[in-house]
Amino acid sequence: MTLHHTETENESEMLEAYARFRIDGCSKTLALAMLIELGYTPTAYVIHQIRVNDKYIFSFHTTSRTGHATSSKENPAVTYG
Repeated sequence: MTLHHTETENESEMLEAYARFRIDGCSKTLALAMLIELGYTPTAYVIHQIRVNDKYIFSFHTTSRTGHATSSKENPAVTYG
């Protein structure tokens, strides 16, 4: 059974803020706690999206000086924040 959910603007803001906290180096727990501290009330949909999609926040690649695609783990000179 598939339920269709239309993401609200508030849920979209929560997910964007969560992703920014994670990129800035916060743990999953701290990022979620910061959302709550900002006054957001995470919905079941937001929690589900975090569980399913958190791994994709860091799945991007950067281009090194040699022009080859490398992950940020392979190129420690890449920093965020």
